Formats: sequence, structure tokens, C-alpha cells
Amino acid sequence: MSDDERRHALAHELGLPFVKLGRDLISLDALVLIPEPVAREHNLVAYRLDDYALEVALLDIADLEELEFLRSRYRLLPRLTDRESMTRGLLHYQRHLRGIYG
Repeated sequence: MSDDERRHALAHELGLPFVKLGRDLISLDALVLIPEPVAREHNLVAYRLDDYALEVALLDIADLEELEFLRSRYRLLPRLTDRESMTRGLLHYQRHLRGIYG
């Protein structure tokens, strides 16, 4: 069983959604709430913000602890994802930062 298959099974076991991130699924308003170095180091991508709920795709549920600084403002909703989706999410950061800093 691959790591991604294990993540998918764990999501099912924990009752968490398993998401596949696509460019159209990632909201810039959500993305920028997690600093890019934190996102990259811990494989976390905030991708949807709805009122005060922030959906966060991650590879390891334990990494949600790295987002304690957001808990006072948002209800964090963890979503497990696969490695390919995480790579797409992190690349979205790079495209956004290049757009800002040229």
C-alpha cells in the first residue's frame, strides 16, 4: 500500500474528507493565511475559507498543530490529501509569490 493509499484509508477511518487539490479549488484568500515557509515545511495548504472555517489540506494530521496561531480566528477543518495535490498547492504559492515580487 502506498503512502497516498494509507492517507486515503486514514481519512476514511477518522471520518475526514480526502481532497484532491486543483488550481481552481484553491482560494487565494485561504492560501495566504498560512505563511509559505510553514506550508512548505509541514506540507499544509489552506485552500478554502468560508466565514470563520478554514479548510486545510495536509499529508499528516499531526501537522495541524503547527496552525495553532490560526485557531483564535478560524475553525480549522483538516482534510487529508495526496502528495501530488500537495505539490500542486505548494506550486500555487510560488506562482502567487512570483506575481507579487516579480
